[in-house]
Amino acid sequence: MTMKTFSVLSSDGASAYSVVVGWNGKDLSVACDCKAGSLGDWCRHKSGLLNGEEAVLATKDGLTDVLQWVKASPVNVAMSDIQIAENDQREAEALLKKAKAKVQAAKRAVADLVNP
Repeated sequence: MTMKTFSVLSSDGASAYSVVVGWNGKDLSVACDCKAGSLGDWCRHKSGLLNGEEAVLATKDGLTDVLQWVKASPVNVAMSDIQIAENDQREAEALLKKAKAKVQAAKRAVADLVNP
């Protein structure tokens, strides 16, 4: 198995976590030493690396190889599904915010009618 290690910036931008990517020619493995990653959960550090988000990478050497591995693995489809779902969620949250604003405006209008 071919392994590559990357330093991925934390959300504070000052510290970094190590993300290790392994490729055996068909299967991809990814591990991160952040709290979520240490528990085996998916984290933004893994996502950032596998999505090729260079802004979150403290080290970029070998990124091209990893992105090719991602494209050749089943992870690519799953990550695409995640991106679609996240976009749908953002759109739904925006619609919900607008709907709540309309409800508040309607409540104010009724209150103005009742208490002129």
